[in-house]
Amino acid sequence: MKKLLFPIVAAVAVAAAGAVFLFSTQKDRQPFHPIDALPANTFFFAELPSYARTSEKWRQTAVSQLWNEPEVQAFLEKPKASLPSLQEFEKRLRQIDAIQPRHIFVAAVGDDLSNPGWIAGFSFKGAQADVEKALEEPRAEMKKAWPAGKSDIVPYKGCDIQTYTDEENVIAEAFQKEAYLVSNNADLLRHMLDALSMRREGENAGLAKDPVFQKVHAALPVGADLSSFIRLSLFTDRLATLAATAGQQADPAQFDALKKTRAIGYAMKLDGAQIRDTTFLYAPGHAAPAALPLNSLATTTAATLVYFAGRFPATDAASQSSIGALAKMPAFAEVEKALGAKGLALSDAGTIFGPEVSLAFDWPQGSPPSTPLVGAEIHDQAKAEAFVHALLGDDTAWNRRENDGTVIFEPSAPATPPAQGSLLPFATPLPVIGLSDKFMVIGLDPKTVADGLARIKAGGASLGTVAAFETARKSVAEAGAAFGYVDLRSLVERTYGMFRPFLVMSLAFNSEAAKYIDVGKLPSTETLTKHLGPIIYSQSSSADGETIELAGPLTLSQTFAVALGGAVTAAYPMIEQTLKNGVPALPGLGAPRLAQPPAGPPSVRPPEPPAGPVSTGVETEEKAGKPAAPASSSAAVPNP
Repeated sequence: MKKLLFPIVAAVAVAAAGAVFLFSTQKDRQPFHPIDALPANTFFFAELPSYARTSEKWRQTAVSQLWNEPEVQAFLEKPKASLPSLQEFEKRLRQIDAIQPRHIFVAAVGDDLSNPGWIAGFSFKGAQADVEKALEEPRAEMKKAWPAGKSDIVPYKGCDIQTYTDEENVIAEAFQKEAYLVSNNADLLRHMLDALSMRREGENAGLAKDPVFQKVHAALPVGADLSSFIRLSLFTDRLATLAATAGQQADPAQFDALKKTRAIGYAMKLDGAQIRDTTFLYAPGHAAPAALPLNSLATTTAATLVYFAGRFPATDAASQSSIGALAKMPAFAEVEKALGAKGLALSDAGTIFGPEVSLAFDWPQGSPPSTPLVGAEIHDQAKAEAFVHALLGDDTAWNRRENDGTVIFEPSAPATPPAQGSLLPFATPLPVIGLSDKFMVIGLDPKTVADGLARIKAGGASLGTVAAFETARKSVAEAGAAFGYVDLRSLVERTYGMFRPFLVMSLAFNSEAAKYIDVGKLPSTETLTKHLGPIIYSQSSSADGETIELAGPLTLSQTFAVALGGAVTAAYPMIEQTLKNGVPALPGLGAPRLAQPPAGPPSVRPPEPPAGPVSTGVETEEKAGKPAAPASSSAAVPNP
């Protein structure tokens, strides 16, 4: 028994020591949460919580699957080889993978926009040496930009603060255990280090406990892959100051409505193949309207690819003020006078039209696209006609015709062709306006308007009968203020299928394009569209503010960015050639412009910009061997 006693006691002692060590280690390695350490006067914050998790989820998205299609990768081989920036981007991604960062964040702090402090950082699972290696190039670029700067290292509570100071410019860096921080304000950096070292709940009244931040954070989806927060009070106060300085009298109703929105939150969440964007405008005391009924679906067809519905401007104080200001403008004086002769005014628009306005764009398979159709619900057909008649003005320019309870106003003359040398190479037709007992519709040709009126009267197969539309509609919150739908797959299928042959021909005859694009490897229409689906937009209201949701393989903003990027990429060879050879002459625009203007006499040359670094508004101490820190109080932080 005695022989067993010593080994048992020894095992217990080892286990106890291990438990104590494990407990202290876990306590020391509590999660790094920037919002717990940032001061309460933070007015901008953005965070990517987990790079590894987001990277894994990204591989499941439709965009990633499209990117990895063999046809797409084959097409990208030449652009990747020709553009060094893409290779540099891939190199940066490999460095990030080695670091394994978490809670990547950037924040701006202060009570004055003229001199804010900023701080950024992340925690990491990799080795500090990998972080140092990734920082080598940015540090070298910084020193190249500020060659007169001085480096210094100051010990601070168990870590080293490295500073690089060049007159007003200050960069302060520090590693604290498995976290890296960098700031333009050494005081702000020290505050973050102090707050992170506390490690106990309740000792730091930081951003996480700010009531405005809490309201915005609670309205955003849980598990977001990217989130941001903007406090608007500084911006609205600054706007009021600028308006007063310029001697401009802002409308009180409009300014009050602007000040009601106290903050904006944004979150992006990768959800399977879809990307979900949520934007929340925190405006307490907001009146929440009823759900949007989408009655304007009656103006659509089963071939509608783009549909948007929203509320007509309400009769609240801000809208009435805007309409009143519009009525005082010289351009609308005659309209207001004509409406007055019929016992109406511009301010009556909110009671005659609405509550729903819409836009629909149809493109049936195998047919040319139709022109867009704008719709608006009406409460009184006679008053709506009087309103439209006053807006149109000259009776001789319009033909009015009635058919089965509907009224159509059609231009009496065809569209005026463009003048010689005009920047618009096409005619600009006047709209055609149709009125039924329920809707006003506006289009660019009589057939589109007449067909729209017929659909409203007869009903039939609208977009609401399409299963894909209903599924997408139910994937977001019920819209109260606005709703949008884009059949991205069909839209890309139609447009790419139509323009691909022209794109191939134009690139084939452009010798510069061969450097960047292999025309023979352009992806097929089926490849580009196989992973795409609808894009949905939903805007709803609550007592705390407005929530905007976007869901789809790409959101609307991302779709526009991709389209713009594609257009710039396709035009890059021509742009490069133009920059080299100068701008050719255009008809009606006079002599050609040169890429480099000829040198004129010294008296007419533009003045040279002032030399020296541009001040960022960050004050520094005298550089007598001391670490520099901003002296302005606007970016100062409260004592923790």
